[in-house]
Amino acid sequence: MAAMGAMLTTLVAFLGAAVLLVFGAQTLWNARKKKAGAEDADGADDADAPVTARSSWAAYRSGLLLNLANPKAAVFAMSFLPQFVPSGAPRLPFIIGLAALWALYEVGYYGLYVWCVGRMKAVLSRAAVRRRLEQVSGGVLVLLGVRLAVEG
Repeated sequence: MAAMGAMLTTLVAFLGAAVLLVFGAQTLWNARKKKAGAEDADGADDADAPVTARSSWAAYRSGLLLNLANPKAAVFAMSFLPQFVPSGAPRLPFIIGLAALWALYEVGYYGLYVWCVGRMKAVLSRAAVRRRLEQVSGGVLVLLGVRLAVEG
């Protein structure tokens, strides 16, 4: 049984490496196509096309739905927060208070993050910068995939 578990772990590691390699290669390929001046169906060069902005409400709703669909935060909270409840204190109200404090911190942190990215929008929306970010991201994914394949 232990040998089968080790074999499955190795298989999952190699599958994860393959996924990282494919995603990295796709990202690098797309960045290369953009560098070559890929044209859309109308024949117009979209390399310098501005990034279409979504409304603040649409961005908030998208982020909220993404976080609500992700069970990792809830699992983390249920396993991490109870250790901070003092003995003898009512558990549920105390954990709810800790969760509210955590949520307040996250709103502030992500609000600052969004504000900073908004300030950098002029730089980040340039085609050359977007292409370079895609190249770096693709390279990192490929390197992580190779590392996982070698170590797995």
